[in-house]
Amino acid sequence: MLIVNIHQATGYGPFQTTLYNNEDPYLWDLGD
Repeated sequence: MLIVNIHQATGYGPFQTTLYNNEDPYLWDLGD
């Protein structure tokens, strides 16, 4: 999933996911 790859590449941690993408925080959590 592209959004997950971007999440890992940018180095954003689980505490910043909702700040980086507040529209789909659950998708970011799956990437962690």
